[in-house]
Parts: sequence; structure tokens; C-alpha cells
Amino acid sequence: EGYQLNGDYPRCNQERVITSTPKCVLKQCPEVNHPHSTVTVISPTETTVQCNQGFLPSSPQTLHCEKGKFNSSLTPCLLECIAEPPHNMVDPDSDLPPITAMVSQCDFSSGPLHSNYTLCKESTHQLSVPGTLSATPDISLSVDIRGKLCLTFANRTSSGSLVCEMQCAESSVVELVRSVEPQGVDDQQYVKVVTNFDYSRERLTNSSRRQDSGVLSVVLFGIYLVSIMIS
Repeated sequence: EGYQLNGDYPRCNQERVITSTPKCVLKQCPEVNHPHSTVTVISPTETTVQCNQGFLPSSPQTLHCEKGKFNSSLTPCLLECIAEPPHNMVDPDSDLPPITAMVSQCDFSSGPLHSNYTLCKESTHQLSVPGTLSATPDISLSVDIRGKLCLTFANRTSSGSLVCEMQCAESSVVELVRSVEPQGVDDQQYVKVVTNFDYSRERLTNSSRRQDSGVLSVVLFGIYLVSIMIS
């Protein structure tokens, strides 16, 4: 097991002498073709895969060939897309708690729009307000204090190249359909991000906080003037 014959079957010539015999050699693993990476065959039993610059994971992956099969699978090389920090990162009146962001990635199947995506992968993250986070190597989120949620993601252009794009909305939900690695004709992925951020309520809270702060300042200033007049 794990070996195969290499060479022609034994043949006997007219002198009744065997002219050739096959040899038993280790079974070879199939050739590795991993997108956005450099593949190096170290030996018949060891192969390394290094993702190209700008793609993750950055550490090399090693495959060991055993009996004609690799003993592990490869992690896809994904374009790193980092969310830009919100412009209004600092607000002295803001003490908003972190929000929860649920990210769904669903592969294309068949059927009506948005009900035709199956094999969904979901993950839940905590996102500071304002702040940024990387949900996956090729999907990042950012949110500012005014309720603007931005999704930075890798997408394939019509020319076939991968680029990082951004989609924003002043809403607790962002939905998009992007093109991923070609897998035939069905190479699209549906991405949905849902947060528990109540934008109208937070805006009202922030507005009330600023108004209360202004009223308090006026009251304190009035008390200060009265104290001066009395003295």
C-alpha cells in the first residue's frame, strides 16, 4: 500500500532472459495548484505553499505526502482588506458601549434572489463605537459615532483581479453580493452584517447628553456670577 509500479511489465526475449522489470516506487501526490500563492516542492513527500504578498495567511503552509495523499488541507489565500478608521473617532461626549456584529457568508446555490444561498458561515464579533475590526482576512467592519456602518471586502472585478471595496450605510444591516474565487458559473457569495446598534436611540441619547451638559454649564456660570456680586 502506498506504492505503485513504475516501468514496463517484465518481458522475456528469445534467449529467455528478462530484459526489463518494473520498480515499486512511492505513490506521488497530485500537483498543487493554489490561487494567489507560490508552491515549492521540497521533496517527493513535502510541499510548501506561501501566500502572495497582501494575502493571508502570511505564514507558509506545509503539506506532507503519505501514500499518494496529502495529510492535511490548505487554507485559502485571502486578500487582506483592512477597514479605514472612522473620521470622527474621538468624541468627548461619547461613552457608547461596544455593539455586537453578526457576519454571515453564504455560498451560491440556486433559486430566487437571496434565498438561493446555502452553506452559510456565521460569526459574531464585538465592535467598539467608534472602532474597526477584521471579521475575516477579506472582510472588515467599521462604525462611527453617527451610526455609519462600513463594510470593506474583497471582490473580483470584471477583469478577474481581486480588489478591496467598501460599502456603507447608516443602518444596522449591510447586505451585498460579491464575486469570490471562480468555482464554475456559481462563484458568488452573499454577505450580510447585522448589528444591535440602535442608531435613532443613540443619536437621541447623545443629543440629550450634549443639551444637558449645556444647561448645566449655564447654571454653574450663573451661580458663579451671583457669588461674585454677593462678595
